[in-house]
Amino acid sequence: TKAGNSQKFSPSSHRMDSKKQLKIKTGVCKRNHKEYLSYFKEAEKQQTRIDKLKAENADAADIRQQEQVLAESLGLIPDCKKRLQAAVESLKKLMAEVDSNEEIKTSEEFKQAEVVLAEAEPALTSS
Repeated sequence: TKAGNSQKFSPSSHRMDSKKQLKIKTGVCKRNHKEYLSYFKEAEKQQTRIDKLKAENADAADIRQQEQVLAESLGLIPDCKKRLQAAVESLKKLMAEVDSNEEIKTSEEFKQAEVVLAEAEPALTSS
């Protein structure tokens, strides 16, 4: 309907779109950060498993197999880091775009985005 289309371009609709985008991009950033950390935890667990096998003088084939699993986990980290970096940059860009809008800047969505960025950004520099 025509009435529905005219509302699409109203300032209040734009604020809602921005809030919705903030929520979506925050979720993407949070999910990528969680995945990134999980690969490090998995690699750490795998290394512990390998060390235990070596200490127990386990079969060399078993050790090689576990080392291959570790290599696969470590191989996934660079791509995951790129996705996290892209998600962080996308969220930061959107936050900069809406920074002048007090209503959005004081919204729960904006505050949540700040929290997620504060958690995700250090992971990119420390790893």
